[in-house]
Amino acid sequence: MKRISYLASVLMVAALSPFDLVNAAECGEVLVQGTKSLRLYHENTEYRRLLETRLAQMTFDEAKRDTSITGTIPIGDVLLGAGFTQAAFEQHRNYFQRQSSLFISSSHTEDVLLSTGDKEIITAWSQCMQNRSGLALRFKEAHGRSAVLVITWFPAAGVPQVNIAQDYVLPAGVVITSGKDVMQGKRSIIAGTNQEIALELPDPQTPLSLTLSAVYKRTPRGSDSAFLPSRMKWIRETRNYQFNVAGGVCSTNPTLIWDTPRHTGTISPPVTYCSSAADGWRFSQWPQDVSVETTVWPSEVPLHQIAVKHTSWTGADQFNVSLGCSSSTGTDIRCTATTRLVEERLIWTPRTD
Repeated sequence: MKRISYLASVLMVAALSPFDLVNAAECGEVLVQGTKSLRLYHENTEYRRLLETRLAQMTFDEAKRDTSITGTIPIGDVLLGAGFTQAAFEQHRNYFQRQSSLFISSSHTEDVLLSTGDKEIITAWSQCMQNRSGLALRFKEAHGRSAVLVITWFPAAGVPQVNIAQDYVLPAGVVITSGKDVMQGKRSIIAGTNQEIALELPDPQTPLSLTLSAVYKRTPRGSDSAFLPSRMKWIRETRNYQFNVAGGVCSTNPTLIWDTPRHTGTISPPVTYCSSAADGWRFSQWPQDVSVETTVWPSEVPLHQIAVKHTSWTGADQFNVSLGCSSSTGTDIRCTATTRLVEERLIWTPRTD
């Protein structure tokens, strides 16, 4: 049995046996709908690379609306933040295009989602697959030089178990370190159970593609393939933002000053700080990397003088600040808000674990 991805536009019905036809296209949809795309994007390297590959091939309008591999959130909002601008999109797309060695084809979407190991994704996929039958392969616990292949037989009528046919060829440098009896066809795969095969891999940079076939009483019972991309990790680089991007709505002054007359309260117009989005740099939104410090002058009666900051993001490349200033005394006051920001980018390197 060959799994059919959610992204496939046509079902090759004639090529499937009758028991494969039940909900055959739906399991891919379950995977996509089950993704917590924002969390996975920040936690899972392969999923991040998958999304960045897709964005590198999109237009601005497509990035604003495409949800085919992100569930319910447009892909541009996941990668660039809600409200991202066309200028920011083009800068980041150009940067992603220069990282083509990290690309993961959308044809491997299902493999990547399953390899995340997310419990909700795996549970939803397994429940969906109960309505089908056949052999299913997926990878988990991928490291630089090792991975675990999970083999499952979803039962067909009259076929309670299968064995692995001996017609496969392991890629060069791949060594089976446990589960050899399963891979040699000596141990059966019982319906509804998982057999885990530990593999040693030659290096982190080489992707792994593997196709296995099932047999029952010497009768072929379909096949499946699994794909494992190169194993990479990111190193986070940071730098203090220099407030050096001008033009349009962008301000280069980190200090916002707002005067308020006595016995009044007013709010300043927003000030926007912009990252250039060049070479993969963007604002970090980690709380420890963003600060807006407020002061009031004069400060003789602080209980009756208030400075309140209001902040928001436009995408990951624009930070907006406004300042509320209030005096219930007979003194005019001046409020200030001084902003500190940090930029970050990710540098990819092969995993060494």
